[in-house]
Amino acid sequence: MALFDKLPHLCKIQRRTSVKDTMIGRKVSRTVEQTDVECWEQGVSANEVTAYGKLGVRVTSKVYFKSNPNVTDRHEIVLTSRNGAVISAANQVVLQSLLPAIPDASAGKQVLFRVMCDNNPGSGT
Repeated sequence: MALFDKLPHLCKIQRRTSVKDTMIGRKVSRTVEQTDVECWEQGVSANEVTAYGKLGVRVTSKVYFKSNPNVTDRHEIVLTSRNGAVISAANQVVLQSLLPAIPDASAGKQVLFRVMCDNNPGSGT
């Protein structure tokens, strides 16, 4: 069995779009694109915070996937389960994807895809 045959968390991936509301304004709408996606959410290191901060990007978490989740900065990753325990809807963590997924070979001999995220996706959550 490979080291990461099963990742410890599950998430859903949703895309944010701006739509007109009934008052001729705009509101954020979310469309779920993927559900029950295996992932592994981790905090970022101080070095990562500093490196991305120099680029003007605030990162708070990174999420690993076994395959490319095809996310952009218009996507949110919503953690729905940690280590087999379902997270209630009120306590689900919403992470805004900041950049597309990149291959990360630091997971031993296996390549995982890493998405850098911010846990403050703004208003409308």
